[in-house]
Amino acid sequence: MQGATSRISIRSGCCADRNSLLATAQSNATQSHKDRLFSHHAKYTTLTRIFTGRLSRGLRSRLTEELKPYEHLLAPYPLQGKFMGYLKAYPATADSNADIKSYWAGQAAPLLKHKDARMLIESLVQEMNNKTS
Repeated sequence: MQGATSRISIRSGCCADRNSLLATAQSNATQSHKDRLFSHHAKYTTLTRIFTGRLSRGLRSRLTEELKPYEHLLAPYPLQGKFMGYLKAYPATADSNADIKSYWAGQAAPLLKHKDARMLIESLVQEMNNKTS
């Protein structure tokens, strides 16, 4: 993640970019999710209600693309999440099929650089200090 993106996120009240923390070794995300965030898949995100019934951004998958025309027929939150749980699509687990798994990711996912939370935070602090001094 780049310093400018971090500053915008922090100034808007967020704790840096959520993708950055999700992708670190210290997060509880599955390893396949972390691997996808550092792959070419991170370039392709979509807004969808398919996994929970609420609008969220995630990596495109076969499921998000094939069900996009039918989103108006989905159950409301939180019922949709329960339905998707039966498919093992939400929440994503190690034994989920990658074609139907929920991989959350924001627009800044292709900019990820750090796989360790400590290194990420130190980098953010350093970039912020360099810009303000």
